[in-house]
Amino acid sequence: MFLEGVEFHFKECAAEKNWTLIRYDFLQGLRTLYNQLQDQEIKKLAKELIEIE
Repeated sequence: MFLEGVEFHFKECAAEKNWTLIRYDFLQGLRTLYNQLQDQEIKKLAKELIEIE
């Protein structure tokens, strides 16, 4: 659920002011979360979102 929300907001934030900073913050948050949990789903999502960028 959380990862789905991150993905949705990552894709939809392009219309907002400073959208590149918002996306950067999402990716940094995913990296921090992955470093703590070592969950491959988080890593996979982060790679997919980086490809969008």
